[in-house]
Amino acid sequence: MTDTFVWENRAFGLTTELDMIPLDRVELVKQHPFEGVVLGPGENLPALRVTAHWVNVYPVEADGKTGKPRALPRRSIIKLSGNKRVIGGVTHWETTEGEVVPGVGVEVIKARTSFPSVATGDRKWIDVSLKNQVLVAYEGRKPVYVTLVSTGAGGLGDPNKTTATVQGTFMVYAKHVSATMNGDEDKTDSFSLRDVPFVQYFHKGYALHGAYWHDEFGRWRSHGCVNLSGTDSAWLFEWTDPPVPKDWHMVLNKERGTVVVVGP
Repeated sequence: MTDTFVWENRAFGLTTELDMIPLDRVELVKQHPFEGVVLGPGENLPALRVTAHWVNVYPVEADGKTGKPRALPRRSIIKLSGNKRVIGGVTHWETTEGEVVPGVGVEVIKARTSFPSVATGDRKWIDVSLKNQVLVAYEGRKPVYVTLVSTGAGGLGDPNKTTATVQGTFMVYAKHVSATMNGDEDKTDSFSLRDVPFVQYFHKGYALHGAYWHDEFGRWRSHGCVNLSGTDSAWLFEWTDPPVPKDWHMVLNKERGTVVVVGP
């Protein structure tokens, strides 16, 4: 909304498209709480994603036994130290906080064993796995951010025939603080979404962007774009090149934008 006002005892809002709508006919969209994690100096992959409804994370006492656990909900991403511990005959992952997690109800976000040619020096690039629904932001070969995404509902299919996300190596060519996105692939699957936040186009109409209309990150869901939570899309928007100058709404890439690698 760009403005609100009251007329004849009824509240109205003015949209960014200059439409007037009654506020008693709409519902406030709250930001989804899900967000990825920043990998700081000395932190690396692998990491864990919680696939069960919740998992217990245990502190390790001085005698080597586990203490009172705390629960982490589904989709939480857990940073690991790289070490494992065997406690009570069970192998546990050790977190960067010195806690431990049993290897049940979690899935490993693995470190890369090979890298594309763009992974040199501290050059920024983004790695999207369609199969795992995981996005990792890199500076050279150092991962700096890990999160879950929702790519095209067509899975690993042909993007020319389905709603799968296109695969390949691309470059961010345009960034918009917000944009209207729509499509009319067929009469039963048309859509029009206003004020989509933090849009970064990397190939034709394919973009990285925030998605306020669903909370299914970690599953195939979109019409082909890479959907992110609000927090994740904002972080990536600020991190990628080209930067958007202060008070500007969008920018086109004239030099070297951040590379986006999309693969299975």
